[in-house]
Amino acid sequence: MDNEHPYQFLSLAVRETHSEIIRHVENPSVFDTVTIPDKPTGSSPTMRIDLMADTTLCQGISHRMGDVHYVSEERPWKRENLEGYQRVVVADPLDGTQLLAMGLTHWAVSAALLNMREHIVEACATVDAHGVLFASELKSQYHTCTAPTLVQLRSQKQLRGARLALDGRKPEKILRTQALLGQHFSDPAWILGLGGAPAILRVISGHLDATFGRCRGYDFAPAAITAKACGASMTDWNGNPIDAFEVLADPSQKCSWIVACSTQLAADLQEILHDK
Repeated sequence: MDNEHPYQFLSLAVRETHSEIIRHVENPSVFDTVTIPDKPTGSSPTMRIDLMADTTLCQGISHRMGDVHYVSEERPWKRENLEGYQRVVVADPLDGTQLLAMGLTHWAVSAALLNMREHIVEACATVDAHGVLFASELKSQYHTCTAPTLVQLRSQKQLRGARLALDGRKPEKILRTQALLGQHFSDPAWILGLGGAPAILRVISGHLDATFGRCRGYDFAPAAITAKACGASMTDWNGNPIDAFEVLADPSQKCSWIVACSTQLAADLQEILHDK
């Protein structure tokens, strides 16, 4: 693997997992809920299709990158347990399971490769519900997309009139955030109550101006890293840079984040969201 581009291996594995999800999605039993021991409190419910996606992604990674350790949302871990490995893949095999169960195309498969000796993220790959791949390799400063015309960050500079997305799984959360935005700006173009990695990919493709949330690293960081490589702004709600390696390696803490098509737009959101 040392002589190859690791994003290629990640890309093949996440696309293979996407295909397996599509193959099984018509079977209602895959959306039965199962129990995962030691899964963090507040995490999304786990369904059979999550475990199937996790197994497929793990096998794909192991087949192509046999010298790496694999952890994921469905395989809880602790930060200190990773230090004995040289490379670790941190994955979210299916982000948006409940939306997939409702027939919505707002879900994604994500993976990131961590170098535990250098404390860096080497590569990321995320594929959206439509099968479009977004991948990046940080050392080579390379990023790619299987639909290159979609990589077109919007030129929106200010929040007024912006297209925004946030995690709207809980109605009270989206209503509270809409009210907060309304205190400062009266006319966002629209607010999509669907966030996470799929929304970040929509920022990269130019369909959204910004998205934000507070969650664990595996839920947003692989897509956010690629967005940053494409020219987007990535900060926390207070405007601080995000240490992508640390938020991916440590699943115990949730991190606030903003991904925006411009630094000016990110600053507008920081003004509203800071310390909330």
